[in-house]
Amino acid sequence: MTSDLDDAPVRLSAECVGRARDFIRRVTAEEAQFLRQYIALLRPAKERHARYPGRKIRPEMLAELGRRWRYQLPAKFRISFLAHTTNAKGSIIERRLGIGHMERVDDPDWTGHEDGVWIIEARFIAGNDGARSHHVLLANFSLHAIARWYQRSGRAGDAELMDAMSVVANLDLAKLEGGGGMKITTDTDGGGWRGQPAMVEDGEMKHQVVTVRTWLAN
Repeated sequence: MTSDLDDAPVRLSAECVGRARDFIRRVTAEEAQFLRQYIALLRPAKERHARYPGRKIRPEMLAELGRRWRYQLPAKFRISFLAHTTNAKGSIIERRLGIGHMERVDDPDWTGHEDGVWIIEARFIAGNDGARSHHVLLANFSLHAIARWYQRSGRAGDAELMDAMSVVANLDLAKLEGGGGMKITTDTDGGGWRGQPAMVEDGEMKHQVVTVRTWLAN
């Protein structure tokens, strides 16, 4: 990271905005498909937990759930997948892209909503008291930030963009100092995202994420 957040002002091209909108559109389409299959996949385990609260999940059910999750759920915008199961205990954790709008309530200069993409971590945890699922938001990338990445990085591939995004999701927010802006370097030429930590309300939970507003070439 560096405190040098300046970059030469260059008009954002319509082509790059169009690429960013198309990327968000494709993430949106896969997320809808993922959620349908994800809900159907977890339904048997949730119904069993409702019938027998506090009882361990069957080992064969847990193993089959992990296999089907890995190989049958949409994975174009999957960032990472980890399944670790031992008999009736274990965890399944996937990081993937999802659609999301940002609304800042702590910034008087921010009004309305902005389209963007979230990195989301979906978790399924099985233990002695049954199995539960939940998700955690990790980082948000505005449409403007994605368009600037296309414009300034000289790259256009989905895999390259997702690799650059994953660097932000891997930050240890507990080690960040201060609450101001920061540059998160993602390539060997010094290019990286510009963002800042922010508190979000995700259902009943509040936690810290990184909100990304642009991408700087160096």
